[in-house]
Formats: sequence, C-alpha cells, structure tokens
Amino acid sequence: MPVYLVETYLVGKNRAKKYTALMRRIHRSLRKHSDEIPELVSYKTSTAGMKGSKSRFVEVSEFTDLVGERKFIGRFAETKWLGTLGRVFHQIVREPTSAIWGEFLKGARFVR
Repeated sequence: MPVYLVETYLVGKNRAKKYTALMRRIHRSLRKHSDEIPELVSYKTSTAGMKGSKSRFVEVSEFTDLVGERKFIGRFAETKWLGTLGRVFHQIVREPTSAIWGEFLKGARFVR
C-alpha cells in the first residue's frame, strides 16, 4: 500500500532564490538517479500561500510502502548525492514539519 511523506515549511524572501535553485537541483537529481531509488514513486513540490512575508511550500513524496519510505530516508546517510541535497536543504529551510499519510479506504481513489 503506498504511503506519502508530506512536508510543509516556510521560506523567507531572503532565501527564495537559493530555495528555487535547490528545488531545481533536487528534481534534476531525482530524475538522474531514479534507478537508485526505486522505492520513490513520485515527488512533487507545491506552493501553499503565504504566512506574513514568507512563502509556504509543501512537498509530497510517494513511496511504494512504509518499508520503502524508511529505506529512502536511510539513503540520505548512505548516498553522497542525497546527503548533500539534504544538508543544503536544511541550511535553507528551517523547521520543516512532516507527516506520513497512508491510504484510508483501499481502492477508494479517483484519478482521471
């Protein structure tokens, strides 16, 4: 059963250019190394409005299952390119919050 790691965070105007460049690098790296991370089914970054002068963002990572999500998280310590991206992310983004979502009603999904 697929699970989703959902992270939300704020980025101030003073870090916006660095954040945008990093997100481009992350998406490019995930495509380039997709064969190394088979448990990651999809990854999406979206804007979610403003909070004061800061922009709110949401990242949704879809994994094959909970074991796959744990395996992917473990790769940050084991894989140089992922570890580097993680360190740079946490230099730019302060205090992200995350939650793991699982399917509630198996098969109850609408997709076009």
